[in-house]
Amino acid sequence: MVEFDFNDFIRIKNTAPEVYLPGETGVVVGYFKIRFEELALKYNEPIGTAMFVIEFAAGFDKHIPGVFLELIEKDSKHGYSFKEE
Repeated sequence: MVEFDFNDFIRIKNTAPEVYLPGETGVVVGYFKIRFEELALKYNEPIGTAMFVIEFAAGFDKHIPGVFLELIEKDSKHGYSFKEE
């Protein structure tokens, strides 16, 4: 089950491991589920884990398990607007 949607404004829970930047805020820009052993090993998470791509104000993104995220605002205006040129 996907708990968050594209453009949701979230905070990384304070209980998250340091590698996931606890306390920081960002915007959901992607989602995938760990389905293969290779990804499970890469992220040190079990197969079936919901991973969210979070973009931070500094311009970088990070893949973070959904259990470490909390919602601040649904479909926020904090995200970027992508326009075709």
